[in-house]
Amino acid sequence: MDWTVEDHLRDKPAASVALYRDFVRLVEACGPFRYAVSKTTITFKGTRRGFAGARPTAQGLRGYLDLHRAVSDPRILSAA
Repeated sequence: MDWTVEDHLRDKPAASVALYRDFVRLVEACGPFRYAVSKTTITFKGTRRGFAGARPTAQGLRGYLDLHRAVSDPRILSAA
């Protein structure tokens, strides 16, 4: 099965979908990207690599950023 963004949004609370759409607007402001959608996440890929991902959940939005620097923020659950 090929996964789509709509598959990830289906049956999610309106608040989770709204958070996802807000996240996409932030990604769009960074420049061109393409979607790489899998069963587990929606990845946003720039011209050279994937730099962010998101997955709407029943509780909100779970996401990641692939940054070249460390970020310390209480909203970040883990960093490697």
